[in-house]
Amino acid sequence: MTKRAHVLEPTTSNKRPNRVIFFDTETLPDPPVDNVTRHHLKVGVAKFCLRNDAGILVVEKELIFKTPGEFWSWVDERCKKKSTTYLVAHNLTFDLAVVNAFTEFPRHGWDLGSFYSKGMVSIFRWKDGERRLFGLDNSNFFAGKLDNWGKLLNYPKLEIDFETCTDEELLIYCDRDVEIMVKLWNVWLEFLDVNRCGSFKPTVSSTAFNTWRHRFMPDRVHISHRR
Repeated sequence: MTKRAHVLEPTTSNKRPNRVIFFDTETLPDPPVDNVTRHHLKVGVAKFCLRNDAGILVVEKELIFKTPGEFWSWVDERCKKKSTTYLVAHNLTFDLAVVNAFTEFPRHGWDLGSFYSKGMVSIFRWKDGERRLFGLDNSNFFAGKLDNWGKLLNYPKLEIDFETCTDEELLIYCDRDVEIMVKLWNVWLEFLDVNRCGSFKPTVSSTAFNTWRHRFMPDRVHISHRR
């Protein structure tokens, strides 16, 4: 494919996610077979947030789910025509596998248009007519253990013994993880506003490049078709 010469322009837009679903799952592992361990959903927590006039993501609805079908029906109901809804989890590919994303979601009429997953960076784009769902790994912005990020917020993950915990203790543990992600995203969105980074982008690297174009780019840049 021939690369075309083009002009790179400074950006002026300042868009933010207005509809975000954060979720986490807890699982029951099967005994390993040929060094492979399969995990089945035990319980999950999801929080649907809307961005208010102050630019803060506020939890509007919550779900405790125990089946993948229950989760995806709820997600489907949260998605709106002519808008993009974001779906976020820490280690997204694991949680998507647990909730059978690639078999359950198509049953609701959604098509996976594109995806990228490498290391802890994951981006999934689903489409259903005029509705869009944009799956992002929380690690796209907050790499490493969620526990470390929670400590930085002075809101750490809870301690738990998975072998002896009650169902209620497991649910509280799962809920805290989702709460941490909501808090982290509000910190990130505030950072974008304060530092005039331009529109929200799906990774740290794309945010850095867009910030340069939005805030520091002196003029148009002409890109040659030659390598």
